[in-house]
Amino acid sequence: MAASQSHGFVFEQFVRSRLQALQPDDRLCAPVANPTSFFDIQTGGVAPGVAGSIKTAAAGARSLQPEEGADAVVATVALADARRVWSWPFLTNIQSQQGSVFPASLRFIVGVYRQEGDYKVFNWVYEVDLVFDQATNDALFGGISFGDVFAFHSGLGLEFFPEGAHKAARQWAKAHKRDLKLKSPGAIDLNFKVDSQKQRRLQCTIPLPALLKAAKSWRVNAGPFFLELPIELPLIGEDGMTKTHSQANGPLRVLSPPRKLKKKAEEGPSPSES
Repeated sequence: MAASQSHGFVFEQFVRSRLQALQPDDRLCAPVANPTSFFDIQTGGVAPGVAGSIKTAAAGARSLQPEEGADAVVATVALADARRVWSWPFLTNIQSQQGSVFPASLRFIVGVYRQEGDYKVFNWVYEVDLVFDQATNDALFGGISFGDVFAFHSGLGLEFFPEGAHKAARQWAKAHKRDLKLKSPGAIDLNFKVDSQKQRRLQCTIPLPALLKAAKSWRVNAGPFFLELPIELPLIGEDGMTKTHSQANGPLRVLSPPRKLKKKAEEGPSPSES
């Protein structure tokens, strides 16, 4: 893992450690073994009937200072594979079944950081609760259906655009995305990732203010996610090994130098660092 990307791992470990301190059964907060699981924290690991999704995002240059208002922070939150995100309403609605393992709602835990020298400082940690009723679905997804997203993802695949046909894949994806915008899209933006080899992915992002607006409720720097006591945090060294670091009171600080930018793997919009 590159040092510039270690902050996501450290933040996830931080969130899990704080949740485990509150849970009688800390297995609910353990990392999910299946990397294709729909949620980072299984149902009940955040709260009864609630699953969790852990994200990080860089604060935009126009964001206010930490003390000036958390509802004015500008950031773009990278969500996940678009098919997975569009399936969330179906999974959360199934929870009405007696004894269902599906969540009643989904809580995003979003750490928003500023780069300060070689450190990423998480001045804001948001807890955002989403309940996928019709109004929320309209706000997030608009007129774009799961079928639309599935077809977009499938059409972008290697079956239609094999290795070496990346320029044609990008042109097709740009045109298809323009067509979908005619369907009154919601706040979630589709982002395709295509490179000259075998990368063909469809992901999605959402502006943080739009996520807060769609939420049933949200809070920031509250509960277990604002440091009140010193804790031990994992760090990734240059050798790739996990180390520990004592964190005193205040915002979470993670040693993670700025990433050296390389040529983009796609010509469409790319998600922010996560």
